[in-house]
Amino acid sequence: MNGLFPLCPMLQSLSRLMSVPTTYKSLSQSLYSLYRKNFMEEQPESLLKNRNFMLLWSGQLVSWVGTEITNIALPLIVLALTGSTIQAGSVAAIRGAVYALWAIPAGALIDRWNRKTVLVIANLGSGLAIGSIYAVCFCIK
Repeated sequence: MNGLFPLCPMLQSLSRLMSVPTTYKSLSQSLYSLYRKNFMEEQPESLLKNRNFMLLWSGQLVSWVGTEITNIALPLIVLALTGSTIQAGSVAAIRGAVYALWAIPAGALIDRWNRKTVLVIANLGSGLAIGSIYAVCFCIK
């Protein structure tokens, strides 16, 4: 009867059924084995050393920075070309509305498709869209 539950045999039998240690010694041993399993055994190689992972993340970083710059620059371009703050604000609002309306349905569809293909096509499409704006802006002048 030396255990965590010496006065309650029912709790002892319940703890055996649930495979919960009933003594301090077995509790400390199980905690030590958990610690050894998680921290002392050799851990897998860091993802920061994986070339493909770093290429993916650096490419995504460049894409994200370009998207954020576009979110700031596009309304400014409209403002510079038209002089209308309403049109510049409308461009920014439409970009936000399109994102809000299409994010969830697009996410559901993307989960069904090959992620790598979707990633490449989406980035190429984004680049072509921004490139077309650049071309139109310099062809007008």
